[in-house]
Amino acid sequence: MWKPGKWGHQGNRRCRRLLTTLVVSSLEEPLMVIERYSWRWMIEEIFWILKKDGFDIEASELESGKSIKKLCLLAINAIVQIFQMRIAWEESEEEGLPAHISFTATEIEYTEKQFKKLEGKTQKQKSPYKKSTLRYATWVIARLGGWKGYGKESKPRITTLWIGLEKLYYIFDGWMLEKDVSAR
Repeated sequence: MWKPGKWGHQGNRRCRRLLTTLVVSSLEEPLMVIERYSWRWMIEEIFWILKKDGFDIEASELESGKSIKKLCLLAINAIVQIFQMRIAWEESEEEGLPAHISFTATEIEYTEKQFKKLEGKTQKQKSPYKKSTLRYATWVIARLGGWKGYGKESKPRITTLWIGLEKLYYIFDGWMLEKDVSAR
């Protein structure tokens, strides 16, 4: 029979165990094993983006090699943007990367408009990040992807950023159409 404190639970904290076939003989080695497994998980999330729930590359009915290469380049572009957002999230606010390394000026303008709709009413749901930084844009995209934005919540995952980026571009395309039509 399962009892609290046994098999991975210690009080209210969750204890995780990592099983590996790698030899671990010092304190530094398990930390390296954990880091390697975290890289593996990141690769799995990238495959998630490329496969069925993302670009669905396997189901594409493209026949020429050129077309398949173009589709892969689109996917790689999105993945690079996501990695840039992850890097921005890890940096301190003082070193904030500018948003223009991943987004055009028009996309940044739209992100700032979208921000007003996503920021909550409570102080806990307000973004502490400076406008025009990649971390600010990442906060918006993560919120679009379903991330709640609370301080205690873990950082947004790659899949959350993918979902948010996809939604951002869908809404952005509509916004650009509306701008184009209203300018005529």
